[in-house]
Amino acid sequence: MTIGWAFFSFYPITVFPILEAPQWTKGFTVNIVFIVCYWTIFMVGQYLWRREIASRKFDINAPGNMSEDEFVKETEKEDAVHVEIAEDKKETRV
Repeated sequence: MTIGWAFFSFYPITVFPILEAPQWTKGFTVNIVFIVCYWTIFMVGQYLWRREIASRKFDINAPGNMSEDEFVKETEKEDAVHVEIAEDKKETRV
């Protein structure tokens, strides 16, 4: 979405200039092309997402992978120790 917002921050000014109003033939053509491109990208994304879900290739609950609860328990073990190193900062004046 960030890329989209960055793109559309200058897009309307360049494609729909006020001097060509109300017949923006260039702008309407560019808009139709972008709509088709975005729709195609969306459909490819849907296809890839559904293929990934169907293959269960990245299933976090598969045998051998830790569940989220197990991961939290593993990272919160009491034998883990937090150590801070404090350094004496001496001011040197020149």
